[in-house]
Amino acid sequence: MHKLPILKSLHLFEAVSEFPSFSKAAERLNMTTGAVSYQMRILEIWFGRRLFVRHSSGVRLTSDGEQLKHSCASVFTMLEKGCYELQRRDAGRSVVVGCSTTFLSHSLLPRIGAFRQLHSDIDFVFETDADLNAYPAY
Repeated sequence: MHKLPILKSLHLFEAVSEFPSFSKAAERLNMTTGAVSYQMRILEIWFGRRLFVRHSSGVRLTSDGEQLKHSCASVFTMLEKGCYELQRRDAGRSVVVGCSTTFLSHSLLPRIGAFRQLHSDIDFVFETDADLNAYPAY
């Protein structure tokens, strides 16, 4: 398996590559210009090649930078889609039940086994009166 640079640095590179200067990228990303410049320089050192051409009015991507930008965009799009699908797959399959400990132990737990046999894909999260007291009343 090939080693990769830190994912956070690649994500930052993708964002920075959309801006004409490190200072504009830093402003948009809530970072200092020095921090953005440093991270981009670390990536350039890691790859052993320039990703940006620096000039007095800002920066532009080199051909290597353009290639990396497109690769990052593809990978992050695929990663976001995979995360979304994973979240969506389990959405709606969990039921949160808030009740007293007494009601849970005497009424719900004796019946939950039969329900789970019919609906094994649904998970339960029980919040008892002890848990509910931790939340402020509205």
